[in-house]
Amino acid sequence: MMRMPARVATSVLAGILVLPVVHAWRIHRRPVTEPNRDSVEWQTRLDALRRARVFAYPARAIRDVDFTKTPHDANPYHLDPRFVECTYAPKATKATSPKFDCELPGGEVVKVKYETLEIQAEIAATRLLAGLGFGVDHMMLVERLRCHGCPADPFRTRRALEYFSIGFLLDRSRDPSATRDFEWVAVERRIPGRAFEIGNFTGWHVNELHQVDPRRGGATREEVDALRLMVLLLGHWDNKLDNQRLVCREDPGGEESDRPCRDPLLVIHDLGATFGNRRVDLATWQDQQIWSGRAGCEGGAFVPTEISEAGRQFTVQRLQQVSADQLTTLFRSARFPDAVTGEVPAADVSPWVQTFLSKVREIADHDPCPEAPTTGAATSRLQ
Repeated sequence: MMRMPARVATSVLAGILVLPVVHAWRIHRRPVTEPNRDSVEWQTRLDALRRARVFAYPARAIRDVDFTKTPHDANPYHLDPRFVECTYAPKATKATSPKFDCELPGGEVVKVKYETLEIQAEIAATRLLAGLGFGVDHMMLVERLRCHGCPADPFRTRRALEYFSIGFLLDRSRDPSATRDFEWVAVERRIPGRAFEIGNFTGWHVNELHQVDPRRGGATREEVDALRLMVLLLGHWDNKLDNQRLVCREDPGGEESDRPCRDPLLVIHDLGATFGNRRVDLATWQDQQIWSGRAGCEGGAFVPTEISEAGRQFTVQRLQQVSADQLTTLFRSARFPDAVTGEVPAADVSPWVQTFLSKVREIADHDPCPEAPTTGAATSRLQ
């Protein structure tokens, strides 16, 4: 066997060792996400935020909602939840949980989450919020998904190669005829609309919700407070900017941030970090408090904002329409784990149901909230 010359071997080793340094250098050279707040794009975003809605669907009888699927889906998946086939769609990794893009036979590209409890969290939280009328993406739980052209463990493989700045090798070397099966995955389709982005500044933060102004056509104070309380009830602790989207519903796609947004909607699109600090963990979910204290109505750690009394009453009125049977269906269909053993799916989801109901009581039984200043009329359009 021919031996590699020492000089060549040394050069190869040096190249391997320097790759992480190059990777870190490239990260630090990325543009700062903070946008120019005097720019036309930023003022356009601020205008859209002020006019944004949080409810995407008209009022309906919540007690009639079927939580075995995403409610209000105008374009439901015409797929067999027992078996789905798709083709791997290469895309750079951004998140930290296992996921990849995949093209369905009809050409639609969807996001597939696998091998993570974020699946259960996102399925349940998305279906619940949609049932209450909030704007969310559409989720489907699939028993087995066959991916054509998928590399082994597509997310972790690509992420490892990207660390060394050689992610492109995965696309050049993949075999389109190879197939890999994944069990119990979440298939996600984004709610229709154009995501409003400024460079690599994306989404919105819960601390910006005070910008929404009903006098400009935005959601009412009580509707915004209902969204804040749902963030607290679900324990949506990973509510960073890029886990939410500002969607212009009149446009099918594109990201032209200087175009006015005629029909803005605030969407929470990544709800994987819910139902406990460790994602779908009953003990830590039970420990998460709705209120920061008994006096006053300041939200807990995730939403440090005063909730209005109208918002509290409006939220309670909607949540109390969700029955224990519906919650049982919700947690069972999302394959929640056993609260003690962690076995998936749980034979008994009643601990999850009772914890949810206790959080509703925590909101309902709280002392009346003091009058809070509002930015407009307090009457909801969803009465």
